[in-house]
Amino acid sequence: MPEARPADYDRRLQALETAISELARQREAQQSTLNELHAVVNDLRDLQQAWEATRGAFHLLRALGNAARWLITVGAAVAALWLWMKSSFK
Repeated sequence: MPEARPADYDRRLQALETAISELARQREAQQSTLNELHAVVNDLRDLQQAWEATRGAFHLLRALGNAARWLITVGAAVAALWLWMKSSFK
């Protein structure tokens, strides 16, 4: 003799199937969100590396500008000294 099913067996089985499918849907949504966050983190890492490279280039350009300014100043001082010495020994 087969066991008798409770009166609400089908309804409870349907509720369990619905809950399991909802959990699976939520899991997929969470995994999708995690994948998107992972992509954003990778983009931010790339952006940080680009910023570091740009900042390094900026510092190099600034140093080159300072060196050029120093060379112009020294060149002008040498030219002034040369002109003064040239005019002094006439």
